[in-house]
Amino acid sequence: GEMALIVPSERPCDAIAKETTSLIGLPRTLLHRLLSEYPDTAKKLRVQLSKRLKDFTEDLERVGQIFDDLN
Repeated sequence: GEMALIVPSERPCDAIAKETTSLIGLPRTLLHRLLSEYPDTAKKLRVQLSKRLKDFTEDLERVGQIFDDLN
């Protein structure tokens, strides 16, 4: 996910390309520099991350309600 671009983390998963794919490595320090130089892009990333966090929180609340209803 996008969070790995911002904070150090390990992803416990693999990705398999369905077609020929080229990848580039982007050091986190370079990404931080790019985001500081392109604030519109930084804002889009922030909005996207905020939405995903909000959606995740709502999902957790629904799961919590299901467990509460079981008791």
